[in-house]
Amino acid sequence: MNPHRSLSGLMNEVRRYRIALLDLLLADRPQPFGELTTAVQTCPELLMFDAVSGDRCVCLRRRNLPTALAVARAVAIQLFCRADTTKRNLLTHRDINQYFPTLFRSGLPSGYYVDGTNGSPILGFVRVDTHLAPLSRIRQHTQELIERHASDAAFRPLISRQQFEVTWLVPTETKAAGFNDIAATLRTCGIRCESQCVPKLLELLVPLRNTFPDVVGL
Repeated sequence: MNPHRSLSGLMNEVRRYRIALLDLLLADRPQPFGELTTAVQTCPELLMFDAVSGDRCVCLRRRNLPTALAVARAVAIQLFCRADTTKRNLLTHRDINQYFPTLFRSGLPSGYYVDGTNGSPILGFVRVDTHLAPLSRIRQHTQELIERHASDAAFRPLISRQQFEVTWLVPTETKAAGFNDIAATLRTCGIRCESQCVPKLLELLVPLRNTFPDVVGL
């Protein structure tokens, strides 16, 4: 394989997620891991660094390293989208017209993904529990997201076809189960809401570890 084409593909993946776990970024690629690692290390447009968890990460070259919260958010989303049994992809502005042309005029901010796991594409909005918020606050914020999207005419056709969902990524199974229990009490307007556990979040939020026992619902 052309090494320049391979590196171009890696850079596109980094641009999509902004910050990526190196191991996940290089997984399932035809070139040897060591060869790709060297290519990333020597690329003037990419920056390799160690997260607080000890994981090696990659971002576009910049003056200052990303904050721990930015790393946690981006990596959690990458892990969510790249899970083995799913066909998810974080959307870029260039992807919107391909999957959801009716939304193209408005454009979408970051945090939206497309899930084609079960056939018809589902548009999702993902939030990451980087601040270890109590479940009551997550519930309130989710209700606000639901009402905001339900009142937007561009999203109504997707909602009516059950092609829109809101997903929270949280650090523990207990918190995920807690949110999924209270999701049934939300006024969803036909929007599917769920939470998924990303254990890596606990490691990526090491600077906040002393607050863990005090966080309700963690």
